[in-house]
Amino acid sequence: MGDQFAPSVPGTPHSALSTQHSAPSLLPFSIITAAYQAASKLDATIETVLREDPTLFEYIVVDGGSDDSSIEVLKRYGDRIRWISEPDRGVYDAMNKGIAISAGRYLYFLGAGDVLYPGVLSRIAAELPDHDRAVVYGNFSVPHDDTNYYGHVGKYWLCLVYDICHQSAFYGREVFEMLGKYDLRYPVRSDYLTNIRAFCDERIEKKYVDLTVACYERGGMSELLIDDAFVEDFPAIIRENLKVPWAAGPIFDFALRLRFNASFREFGRRVFQVFRTAFRRKG
Repeated sequence: MGDQFAPSVPGTPHSALSTQHSAPSLLPFSIITAAYQAASKLDATIETVLREDPTLFEYIVVDGGSDDSSIEVLKRYGDRIRWISEPDRGVYDAMNKGIAISAGRYLYFLGAGDVLYPGVLSRIAAELPDHDRAVVYGNFSVPHDDTNYYGHVGKYWLCLVYDICHQSAFYGREVFEMLGKYDLRYPVRSDYLTNIRAFCDERIEKKYVDLTVACYERGGMSELLIDDAFVEDFPAIIRENLKVPWAAGPIFDFALRLRFNASFREFGRRVFQVFRTAFRRKG
């Protein structure tokens, strides 16, 4: 998700909710796009959502008070989407606003510039549990790369190796009721915190579907920015959630924080590509 931060300015919204009708209840999905100064990207993302079966979802765009042509783009879609535009405290504040006005059983977050693959919603809908206390996730791709990331993921992989991409995950509404919304103390990595808590909570079902959900636009804030507060707190977060005695000590803490070094992360991504290619050839 390549959007910039919206300004952290309290006050009256630039625009009220664009449609006055109430959101339909009990739809399988609420799709939420947080955007700021993203007019050039919105059409491509919106079109990939609106080609899906309209009986399966509502679509909400939360704009951070953009002064480019984003509002004009949103208005073109009429009541096919719901949107608000007002200053916020960053992407996770925008995502929390989307959660607050959503009505779907499962919530899905697609950034401006990301692309949803055709037919995904109907295929995921067929895999949803009969409750809303689950994370249902698949794979994602990135532009100019034929690798699909990451396959089935357990809590140790997620905590110690690599996070899943939220563009590949559908979160049951009860997950946020149990864990709370995105923590604004972490402006770049709050979705990782939510994933750690969800994957380490035995009350929450985790279900992998072997399906590539979306193409994630690289160059977003999680790749370009360091969340210093999250990096500092990360070892304590792991200890609190994994609850294993060996997750302690200065060497362990250093190794955990090293994961957020850009060169180390790129190395890990390339290693994954090599092993995935070798596994496929062997199969």
